[in-house]
Formats: sequence, C-alpha cells, structure tokens
Amino acid sequence: FNDLFQAATFQQVVQEVKLLYPVSNKDIDTLLKTKGDISSNPEALRYLVAAQMATSQIALGAENYAYQYFQDGEQQFETRAIEMSEKQIADKLRKDVSSVTLEKMFGSAKGVTDAGVIAAYYYQQLEAQKPKAGEADPYKIFQKSKETLEKEKQDIIDKYDPEKNKTDT
Repeated sequence: FNDLFQAATFQQVVQEVKLLYPVSNKDIDTLLKTKGDISSNPEALRYLVAAQMATSQIALGAENYAYQYFQDGEQQFETRAIEMSEKQIADKLRKDVSSVTLEKMFGSAKGVTDAGVIAAYYYQQLEAQKPKAGEADPYKIFQKSKETLEKEKQDIIDKYDPEKNKTDT
C-alpha cells in the first residue's frame, strides 16, 4: 500500500512539476514534502482501506442482484444491483456505526449515503484496539502463544530423539 501511495503522490507532483519547467530534483523533493504522502498522514490509509473494503463488499453483494435483474430484463441491471447491495448491507450495519464516526468522516451524521455508512463501519473496524484494564496486550498473548508452541515442538523432538531415549542394557 505504501508503494502505491508513494507512486500516486509522485505522479501528482510530476503533473505539477510540468508547469514549472525548468525544474530540478530539489524542486521535486520540495513539492513532495509539501504535497504530503501516506507517511505524513497515516490516517489517509485507514480512510482508503475502509473505502476499498466497502466497495468490495458492495460489489460482491451486487453479483446476486445483477443476475436477478438481468433475468427480469432490467435495462440498468448493474446500477440497480449495486444500489440494492448498498441498501441491504447498510441496513445491516447502520446500527453498529456511531454518529461520531459519521461526523468525523463526512462532517455530519445526517444524509450519509448507504455506501458512506458501509465505509464508516469498516473505518471503525480498522481503529486500533486498546486492551482494557486487566486484559493482556494482544502482542503479549501472541508472544506467549508462540513460546508455548515452540516448547511443545521441543517436547515432541525430545520425546522421539533416539539419543535421549537410549537406555543402557
């Protein structure tokens, strides 16, 4: 993703640089710094991934409707399928999307499209999860699990190692 963002940013900068002929590498670097990229706004990645996840979910849901509308002879079967998919998914997710998230993303919680509600849902899902008081940190749980697995592997190796299992007879 980072490479994609960097490439998109660089492409925008190159378009602007064409207007400034003659230009040097220093000019390009200066424009890149002022234009910004994913490293200067990591929240942009969260927005982009949420939008991509929403779009993907809508497209998957639209496949079922598209065939149905096509069979019915609907001229705009693709558009209708996308609209129905958006509506169905948004109706399921709407109760899980907070008005705070909608306001943060769209400036208002009112009048947000179905696709916007779906994107907001995924945006919320991508929020960093902080452990509650008394709960273990997910990384520590992962490390402990990894250590336990390694110990189990070593126990199995030790159990079937012919050198360790020799008995003097």
